[in-house]
Amino acid sequence: MTATELKVNVEKALEEIRPFLQSDGGDISLIS
Repeated sequence: MTATELKVNVEKALEEIRPFLQSDGGDISLIS
């Protein structure tokens, strides 16, 4: 897995959990 593929996979995972975090008043982002 290349670094680009890894970043894409992590971003997809973050998109899935972000609504739950935001509903609790939080958020998350990937710093690269």
